[in-house]
Amino acid sequence: MTERATMHRVPALLDALARDGHISDRQAVEAFVLARQGETELPLHIRVLAGIAAVIACACFVGFLWKIGLIDYDEPAGMLLIGPAFIVVAIVLNRIPGVSQATVGSFLLQVSLAMMATGKLLFIIGFNESFSTPWALSLAALIVTAATYHLFPMSIDRFLSSFVLLLSVMVNVVWGEETTLPRELLVTGFFGLQLAVGAVLLTHGRIRREYLPLAYAIAFSLCVIVLLPAAYVATHPMVVNGMLAGGLIALFAWAGGGVDVLKRPPMVLASLGAVLLALISAPALMLSIGAMIIGYAKHDRRLLILGALLMPAFLWTYYYDPEVSLLMKSAILTVTGGALLAGRFYMSYTGKSREA
Repeated sequence: MTERATMHRVPALLDALARDGHISDRQAVEAFVLARQGETELPLHIRVLAGIAAVIACACFVGFLWKIGLIDYDEPAGMLLIGPAFIVVAIVLNRIPGVSQATVGSFLLQVSLAMMATGKLLFIIGFNESFSTPWALSLAALIVTAATYHLFPMSIDRFLSSFVLLLSVMVNVVWGEETTLPRELLVTGFFGLQLAVGAVLLTHGRIRREYLPLAYAIAFSLCVIVLLPAAYVATHPMVVNGMLAGGLIALFAWAGGGVDVLKRPPMVLASLGAVLLALISAPALMLSIGAMIIGYAKHDRRLLILGALLMPAFLWTYYYDPEVSLLMKSAILTVTGGALLAGRFYMSYTGKSREA
């Protein structure tokens, strides 16, 4: 972690390992790495544009079907039949020989993504209209996400489906009807479960790349919970803060190479800073720091960007939260800024900032 984050090329890395005698069969290792990596993806900005285009095309598809009378919101059975048909066609189009994930501007890929979004939307609406229960939407999202996750390999679809599922569950546990279990227990448990699963997916070395969209969806879902005052207040705040502080300290050990690094003075101060952030109730800042640590350690720019954006987003939402007094806001923001500046001063004083 003292080296600057650098993206290494797999072939060059394998050549260096082979020259040093660390691997005997280079071709076998390369085949193993490629098999775990999966298909080459489009660049991130192209995938974002493809997702936006797919949403627009999905709205056009649904509007056209409604206009010609093939779907009717008063007859959800039709949507339950047409939705899976769209999903099947999307999977077939995506699997046509010669269609590659790396083919920029591929018409068939774009059409398949739009049809997949349309099919999922129709099925979710039809399922939700057929069953008069608040959890019908979440159950429908779970069905289509689980059924298509491995059959339709586009990461933008996996991310959006997983995020919609998590978002629907969050809405139900935060604003849904009262249950036998206390709402605070349900929301806190949901947050803790996501935090644990997301940590495993992002830090475990044996997790396949195809589950990264699910990990990113969990990260975004956690960000929504800590940014929405109504969602965060619905939890046990001190329990959530304790989870995040403990997770942040565990990340220090993971990034540093073991538990023994926590005994070093910089790690002791960093751990005390995590505890301080927990005491002053700054969950988004802890989540932001954790995302940036994982992003730096794994050379993942997406998590680095997410962590960097989460911090100003938290400051903005927290400052305009009407439930917190201006005096409390000023005190917490001052203490938080002081803790971060103290950490920066310590790194500059000891020369650590020049090593990062």
